Amino acid sequence: MKSNLRFELIFLPLLILVIFFCNLAVSKESKPISNRRLFINLSAKNYKERNIAIEGIAQLGKDSIPQLLRLLEKSNDKNNKLSILSVLKKLKKKAHVAIPEVLIFFADKDPELRFSAIDTIISMAPDKRCVHPLLAALLDNDVRVNYIAATALGMIKSDMQEAVTPLLNSLKNGNAQAAWAISRIGLKSEKIYSSLSLALNDDNYRVREEAVKALGILFGEKSVEALKCKLIDNNVSVRSTAQRTILRINKKYKKAIIKLNNQTGKNNNPSNDSNLFIKTPMPFLKK
Repeated sequence: MKSNLRFELIFLPLLILVIFFCNLAVSKESKPISNRRLFINLSAKNYKERNIAIEGIAQLGKDSIPQLLRLLEKSNDKNNKLSILSVLKKLKKKAHVAIPEVLIFFADKDPELRFSAIDTIISMAPDKRCVHPLLAALLDNDVRVNYIAATALGMIKSDMQEAVTPLLNSLKNGNAQAAWAISRIGLKSEKIYSSLSLALNDDNYRVREEAVKALGILFGEKSVEALKCKLIDNNVSVRSTAQRTILRINKKYKKAIIKLNNQTGKNNNPSNDSNLFIKTPMPFLKK
């Protein structure tokens, strides 16, 4: 009895201490990171720490914007700038007030920062203030920046007539997204029709595909004559896009398209398509 009592007197206090320290460790581990630490971690070298900070600050909402903009102005660290832009992107339209500060980075020396800034602007709902910086970005020497600049221009909900010619020039230089932007702007002219029709013969299949979509959206029935040759394009994605676009314009072309598919064979072999195009200028697509 005495030995058992002695054991309990020694063991129980030790057990209580172990439980206490275990609970202390768990509480420290689960304790949320302070807001101050979150802002500091935006420039952490470890990607995981930066990502946690980005998510944490985004949850603070628009109240975090003043501090983010102060950090953005003072920062000389690329990772820190990219992290701040990521937070603003997550805040979406709540960060609309930060557009002027983000526009500054359109002229940054680093293409990754230029790209990230435009990507952030897209989520903020870009407005008229963004037009001229974005038009300049269409001439950027980085292809990714050209592409996303065209995307942003297509998302601005205002009179965008001044953007049409630069977008057509960008399309001519191989920017497929410029065709999408032109279709979003919605203006119609012979110049636009001619430029989009010319893009149907671009070496880049993405340019051809986006030109097909834009022509169908803007010009409808008028575009069928230009689009029908894309039914036998040497790229399957362009062919299927042309087919969907023509059928969306008018279902009456369904039989003619089925006939063409039968003539080109079940495998729709691109080399056979080319030969068929030479022999058959597709009169069966007439009304």
